[in-house]
Amino acid sequence: KTAKLFRYLILPIAAIAVLLVSYLRLADNYELETLDFRFHLRPAHATTDKVVLIEIGDDTLKNLGQWPIARNYHALLIKALSESGAKSIIFDMFFSEAREYDDDLESAIRDAKNVYMPFVFELDPKKRGSFASATGYAGKNILRFSLANKGEGQINIFPDLDGKFRRIPLLVNYGGSWYPYISFLAACDYLGLPVKDAVIVPGKEISLGSLRIPLDDSSNMIINFSGKWATAYKHYSYSDIVQSYAAPAIGQKPILDLNLFKDKVCVVGLTATGTVDLHPNPFETLYPGFGIHAELFNSLL
Repeated sequence: KTAKLFRYLILPIAAIAVLLVSYLRLADNYELETLDFRFHLRPAHATTDKVVLIEIGDDTLKNLGQWPIARNYHALLIKALSESGAKSIIFDMFFSEAREYDDDLESAIRDAKNVYMPFVFELDPKKRGSFASATGYAGKNILRFSLANKGEGQINIFPDLDGKFRRIPLLVNYGGSWYPYISFLAACDYLGLPVKDAVIVPGKEISLGSLRIPLDDSSNMIINFSGKWATAYKHYSYSDIVQSYAAPAIGQKPILDLNLFKDKVCVVGLTATGTVDLHPNPFETLYPGFGIHAELFNSLL
């Protein structure tokens, strides 16, 4: 009788155990660790040469002044890149307050016609279902820049249970409308695919033209990291670009041949000590957040 009773009970007990593991998310950290392990096991992942990272690093602050640097330098950077034939210029920083030289910066943005700027949503913690939902803005640009640039997108990102950043919401719902991640928007424009035509299957995929982008259960894209920060993509100094653009006018020799930015997607962000937004990821404990834009572009291209 005891054996018979045990046979009757074993399946319900096993089912309850599985449900408890799932409900308490006991296997999640194990899954995250194995995901990181797979990143390290796989062969080197190819990266596009169409995307470059432009760093506002310690050398830039030394040469151009402390952060925030004057906005006339941002205007010069945009002119240097756009006149050199850059395809897109993506800023991973806000311009949320009026400052000196805003006229110069607005004019450069408007003339370039290829500048993208970010904003951040305040996400609704009560709606962590199949898609991220926002209750308002946590940070955005002043209106004059929003009207002048080619496009704006959110840069919200979710940490996993272990604190590492592996996934991003390509689309956030706010007020019944969908708002794309900034580099998703720029990549769709680059490919000639209007992001407004995206077909969304929650928890499964976003399809757009020939693109099929797989999503996790919460409709986030898992970032397909290519490798370490220093080696995956080409890096250039912000101040080197500005100096090279201004050099002919002041009788100096350019540091860089700016023609190398022709047809490039240029992602501009901070790496200077004390200013950078660092996230742990499967490859590194300190990874500058704006590198994620290069990874997203790489996956879509």
